[in-house]
Amino acid sequence: MTSQITYQWTGATMTPAPQCLERCRTMFEVGGLYTLETPTGRTRKSHKHYFACINAAWQNLPEDQADRFPSPDHLRKWALVRSGYADETTVVCDTEDAAFKVAAMARKLDGYAVITCRGNTVRTFTAKPQTEQTMDAKDFQRSKEAVLMTLARLIGSDPVQLSHTARMAA
Repeated sequence: MTSQITYQWTGATMTPAPQCLERCRTMFEVGGLYTLETPTGRTRKSHKHYFACINAAWQNLPEDQADRFPSPDHLRKWALVRSGYADETTVVCDTEDAAFKVAAMARKLDGYAVITCRGNTVRTFTAKPQTEQTMDAKDFQRSKEAVLMTLARLIGSDPVQLSHTARMAA
């Protein structure tokens, strides 16, 4: 049984939803004072929608891009980097050959990283984690919108159409 109770705000009171009323009668004392925590984290619905959109984008990749992203998670992390939600590490090597070796080592350390090698400089971009511990609801929403915009452009769509495609597939 879930511990969540759904309420409706009436403008003056929080009234339990009909399906939760019996449970409230057994859990609470009439006239008692109880604290109702306000939701601060992302909603499960938003989280599921985000990953459904990523999956829909992955399934609709243009042929010339399909081999580039072996999984939806590869695509998500690439889109996070492209959207500016990344940590960057730059290594300047003595030679171009050394830079290629550093880039190869970086690839082995993080298969999701976006790595550029120009001359003797290697830049490694790793996607910022989107866990609830690292992103509050507002940051998650901003990153979600940026990623969906990036993905929509990649597949030649717009975020609204991508969202619709994800809902149709669910």
